[in-house]
Amino acid sequence: MSIRILLRDFRSVVKDGRVVNFNIGTTAHGPGVAAMLEKELPDCEICLWASAPLSTPLQRMVKRRFPNCRLVWGTLDGTSPDVEEAVRWCDLLLIGSGTHIAVPKDVEAFARD
Repeated sequence: MSIRILLRDFRSVVKDGRVVNFNIGTTAHGPGVAAMLEKELPDCEICLWASAPLSTPLQRMVKRRFPNCRLVWGTLDGTSPDVEEAVRWCDLLLIGSGTHIAVPKDVEAFARD
């Protein structure tokens, strides 16, 4: 049995409702964690949960490198059915460094459910 991991929002900047990435640290964090999980837990399934839709280049990069990784975006406020489903699907919520500052409401909602 594989573990299903919901990887919450790597460091990101939201501009005009889309996640844009301005530097290599921002862009590399989430895919780096996903690569580490893939190596150390080869049977795991990963879903990446972002605050807003990823920029088109980042979406292409993630899908090319992690073709089986699901991408969802939004919040746990009842307006993002894909996020709600991903929360029910996962066994573990993994939060990237620095993300706890940006998403405390989502984490609190996850813990309540």
